[in-house]
Amino acid sequence: MEITDVNTLFGAYPSQHPDSNAETLVAAMAALGVDYCLSLSTWGIFHNAAEGNAETMRSCRAHDHLIPVATLNPAHYWGQEGLLESIAEDAFEMFRFFPHLQGWPLEYAPFIRIVSVLARMERIPIMVTADRRGEATQLVRLLDDFPHPIILEGVSPETLTEALALMRVQPNLYVETHALQAPHSLPLLRDTVGIERVLFGSDAPGLSLASALNYVRASSLSETDQNAVLSGNAQAIWQSGGGE
Repeated sequence: MEITDVNTLFGAYPSQHPDSNAETLVAAMAALGVDYCLSLSTWGIFHNAAEGNAETMRSCRAHDHLIPVATLNPAHYWGQEGLLESIAEDAFEMFRFFPHLQGWPLEYAPFIRIVSVLARMERIPIMVTADRRGEATQLVRLLDDFPHPIILEGVSPETLTEALALMRVQPNLYVETHALQAPHSLPLLRDTVGIERVLFGSDAPGLSLASALNYVRASSLSETDQNAVLSGNAQAIWQSGGGE
């Protein structure tokens, strides 16, 4: 069974963990039997997106089992012509957005402009941190007509009810697993919106990749459903051209 982690980073992460390079991530993957990680350099989050995206691409080309993810701080975007198109053309498989880490609100004109451009492109799933009550609701309202998969990062037992209500009416909305950590969360998702809307994510190296795997494996899900969460659902998104 292949395992795909949709939520990893490499590089220095201020105040949370020391510098962890791509080689460290690849070693952890090998030790735990994780086949693929969607990942990006933290330099692109905290410093310079162009330099960070370039570092992401170099590392992913050096390590076949790392899948490149792009990022862009909306506070640094004023509509530069061709910028998003050039990033998308560079074989990135997803865009990630980090409003809390970068200090911008979801209802923010540069972010809305970015996603409106991405909406016109092919094969661009996005992942957005929405770990506080009300944020997922706001995000879905803003992205109501976004045609590609939208992955909520950071959904926890405290925000799961909100996510479920939104997923019932927004068929391209997914959650990743790293913050779900209550035993009932995965069965509730399965029974309410379908296990195919759940993607394995660890938030490594900030959190433990081993613990994230154990959470899924120790759940009451059937082996078939566990396999879907751990890899099959991600494969369905990316192999189908972004879920379109």
